[in-house]
Amino acid sequence: MELDNGLRDRKKGICVLIDSKVEHKLQKSNECQGIKYRKFKITLLKEIGELNVQRGEKTSELSKIVRDAGYKDVNQFMKAFEKSCRLLEEYQKASEDKIQDDPKEKESVLSKLKAYEEEAKHRPSKSKSKHKDSQEL
Repeated sequence: MELDNGLRDRKKGICVLIDSKVEHKLQKSNECQGIKYRKFKITLLKEIGELNVQRGEKTSELSKIVRDAGYKDVNQFMKAFEKSCRLLEEYQKASEDKIQDDPKEKESVLSKLKAYEEEAKHRPSKSKSKHKDSQEL
């Protein structure tokens, strides 16, 4: 689960960093009153727009990486990833009690991990099927 937390932290970190910059610039923009601050306020609003575009690019970049790996979307990847993490944790807990690892058990875990990956890659997305249904109407 350390990797899972790392992925989530990285995504949150990107969004939080950009959101904090946007919030700071909005606050500065709201503090600027009067004609002499007009150009400064316009500059701040342009920078806010650029930051929002940058945030969109970063999140779509993460989605692209997941799609390039063969998954339909990030949600399917995360579901498969979380199932895999739970399976590995169970395996690690079970293997801590044992002195020797069972090769058959290792193969079983590996085959389950591959099955989770294939299931996530080939499962149709629920959100897309709803979208197609609404277009047909």
